[in-house]
Formats: sequence, structure tokens, C-alpha cells
Amino acid sequence: MSIQSQAIPTFEVLSFQDVEYAKHYFEIEYHKVGDVLLKPGEVCDKLYFIFNGLISCRSETNEIKWFEAERVMVTEITSFIERLPSEYYLNVVATDAVIVSITNDKLNQLIHKSHKWAIWSYVMMKEFVTRVNHFYLRLRIKDATERYHHFIEAYPWVLERIPLKEIASCLNMSAVSLSRIRSGAQK
Repeated sequence: MSIQSQAIPTFEVLSFQDVEYAKHYFEIEYHKVGDVLLKPGEVCDKLYFIFNGLISCRSETNEIKWFEAERVMVTEITSFIERLPSEYYLNVVATDAVIVSITNDKLNQLIHKSHKWAIWSYVMMKEFVTRVNHFYLRLRIKDATERYHHFIEAYPWVLERIPLKEIASCLNMSAVSLSRIRSGAQK
């Protein structure tokens, strides 16, 4: 089974054969911790499917917007869709990564060649927007303790793989506040 077949979610739209047919449209990328996939000012031209590893999105002021791990698609969505310069960094964090990517142009070629891949693209973007929306709705909760618990429930792997100061940044709280919440001092 190819890395592409393992990294690209099928959303019950694609068969194994569909993914194998299209795997030449996708590139397998190997990255080290700290590698930058996207910088502010660059146009994000790829969708990234994380086979192994972690990716974070950070602002120019180093504020962490989100983390994602295996079996998830990430991109800077506004830059990708509108082909505008990004305001964010996409970085490989915590561990080396194997990523399967597809460029905007190759995705469009694939969509035009295959009705199944067109449906898949719609379902994939719908899933992405829904996931991002749920994430940001959870972050709008005013109570920091509740915000932390929602975050850990949604991303149980994060405590084992991401430094607490970065989790605090993502949750828009200080590391001290996060420490108090985790120790039970703040209810």
C-alpha cells in the first residue's frame, strides 16, 4: 500500500483503486522539525496530508493558531483558495514529518478528469471547514478551564507531543494559567 493511499482520507467516496490511480498527482515530502512549509507573504499552493508528524500554524508574532497531526489535511485555506499571500507560517513541529501534498493546479486537473475526485474535493473541503469552525468555536469559550478541556478532548495527543507553553499560546492564555488549570488550582 502506497504512502498516498495511507495518508489521503477517502471520505467513503474514493476506493483504494481511485487513490492509486491518482497517486502521481501527489508528492511525498520528507521534513525535519523546524522546516517551514509556508511563510507570510507567500501564496499557499498546496494541500498537505499528514502521514506522520505535526504541523503548526503561527502568526508573524509567533502566536500559535493551531496544531494538526496524522491523517488530517492542512493548508492556509484563504491563501490556497484565493491565491493570495498568506499571513501565517506553516511549520513542522515536535517530530520529523512525512507529508503527502498536492498543488492547486494538480488538484484542479484531477477534479476535471474524475467525477469521484471532484466529489471527494467537495467533501474534503467541507470536512476541513467544519473542523476549523468547531476548533474556533471552542476557543471562543470565555472560561479558560472549559476551553482547555474542550481542546484536550478534541486533540488528546497534544499533551504528549507539544510543549505546554505552545498549547497555552494556542489557547490564548499564559503558561502560568495553563499550569494552574492542569493542577486543578483554577476551576
